[in-house]
Amino acid sequence: MKDLILYIKSFFIDKHIRFIYKNNFKNRIKLFFARLFWKNPYKNTKACSIYKTEKSYKIITVYPVSSGLLTEKEPVYILPLSIKAEELKDAIFDAVSASKLISYKEYKNTAIDYLKMLKEKSLKNLYTNSKHCSVYLKNNTVDVHFSKYSEKYKCLEYDEEPNLIIEYSEENKLKIVNEIIEIMNHK
Repeated sequence: MKDLILYIKSFFIDKHIRFIYKNNFKNRIKLFFARLFWKNPYKNTKACSIYKTEKSYKIITVYPVSSGLLTEKEPVYILPLSIKAEELKDAIFDAVSASKLISYKEYKNTAIDYLKMLKEKSLKNLYTNSKHCSVYLKNNTVDVHFSKYSEKYKCLEYDEEPNLIIEYSEENKLKIVNEIIEIMNHK
C-alpha cells in the first residue's frame, strides 16, 4: 500500500513521464491509470542495458521497480572495444544476474547519477554517439531489443528490427553475446 501511495505522489513529478507527456495532461492521466491497474510485466525479469560508443562498451544493470517502472543502477561495466567476447559475456551476465525487483522507495532515477555512472556529459551525447540494446532475461528466454536515437522525441526508441530471442542456457551465453556484437557492429 505504501508503494502505491508513493507511486501516486511521484507519478505527477516523474521527470520522464513529464517529458514524454509535457503538453498532454490527458495522456498522463491515461498512463497513470493504466499503470495503476496493470500487472507489472517486469516482475520476474532481470535486465541490463548496453551502449557501444566509439571507444567502449558501457553496461549498466536494469532494476524493475514494483510500480512497473525500470531504473538503471550499479553495477556498471565500462570495457574497451578490444575486449574478448568471453569477457564481455561475463560482464553482461553479471549485470543481468545483479538485477532484481526493487520497491518504489528504492527507486531513484536521476539523469545526473546515470551520466556519472556511465562517464558521459549528456544524454543526447550518449544517445547520438552510441549504439544501444537492452537484454532481458525472463522465463529462461533472453530477449534483446535494439534501439536508436529519435530526433522527434529526443530519446531512445526501439528499432522495429532486428530483435533477438534466444533460449537461455550456459551454452547459449556466448552465442547471445556474439549476436549482439555482430548486430551492433553493422548498425
